[in-house]
Amino acid sequence: MLFAAVVPAHATVTLDVGHVDGVWVTVANGNVNWTVGDHNGGGTTERDPADVLLRAKPETETVVGASPKPACLGTPGNPVWILPQIQNENLLWLGWNGESIGTGVLVNNDITLTINAASNVRPPSGSGGVLCVYKKVGLTTTKLFDSSASFPQSTTFKSDSTGHTHVNWAFTASGTWAVDFTVTATPVGGGSAQSVTKTLTFSVD
Repeated sequence: MLFAAVVPAHATVTLDVGHVDGVWVTVANGNVNWTVGDHNGGGTTERDPADVLLRAKPETETVVGASPKPACLGTPGNPVWILPQIQNENLLWLGWNGESIGTGVLVNNDITLTINAASNVRPPSGSGGVLCVYKKVGLTTTKLFDSSASFPQSTTFKSDSTGHTHVNWAFTASGTWAVDFTVTATPVGGGSAQSVTKTLTFSVD
């Protein structure tokens, strides 16, 4: 998928619909960085995660099925809020992306995405819940991140056309979530690996 030129943005914004890459990885002058890539409105608007609130609207609420996969979705019958892997024009379609970098820029074209912490900083009541990030391909479900397990947790993707990934982001409690991510990659000819850590903030209604 091709993207138009990146447009810088500085204003605080709530994103609750359309195509957004929560981790949009770039390399400029040998420096690895990541921002939020907002693909709404044509082109790509690159936003500082500190200026973005990612919103799971009330329409994302459903209930856990009889045989939850993965198990971090929680108890059958309990509520869960899911930003879906498959695009729904009325909801936020959230993923991560390194394909704009292209091949031959990073060693092995590898990008490692690590979750360091995930917490519901303002739960409405009771338990803060669990963040469960997973991907479904056919009958196969792959758990990528589970905030009920120990941190850090990592997954690896490529800086090519395969490096654009959309997943299911499931929250077992509403509230305001802060999720700390680190992107690590090594530019070709750039010596040691570079790591960049930032926080994505979610409002789960």
